[in-house]
Amino acid sequence: MSTLILSRHAETRMRQRGMRSSDLGFILRCGSEIGGDTHDIYFLKRKDAQREIGRLQGVIRRLKHQRGFASCTDREREIRRLKLHIHTLERLRGRKLVVADGIVVTCYRSSPRDRKRMFRRGRERA
Repeated sequence: MSTLILSRHAETRMRQRGMRSSDLGFILRCGSEIGGDTHDIYFLKRKDAQREIGRLQGVIRRLKHQRGFASCTDREREIRRLKLHIHTLERLRGRKLVVADGIVVTCYRSSPRDRKRMFRRGRERA
């Protein structure tokens, strides 16, 4: 999934739901892939987000104690960037992305009922 094309529907829904195009990359990279019948579903579970947040916090801890940066401001800039990624992951928790043939069909915050149905279907297919 190197390049994704947004359908008109997905663009509209992203604007309505306050999502950015950079958010799609977070969901694809960190989320769980749940195979659908005709499309792929990517879902950022709480566990997925926590795993990635823990990894980023470890990087921040190492950066705070690391020497070798050109300047202190470079280190602080990198730490701010990582904290922004953590904030983005917390914001995107529970989001679902539907992709068919490299085209983003839609994206939305999944309800508890939808999550239960989605994971039940995933187990049935396995």
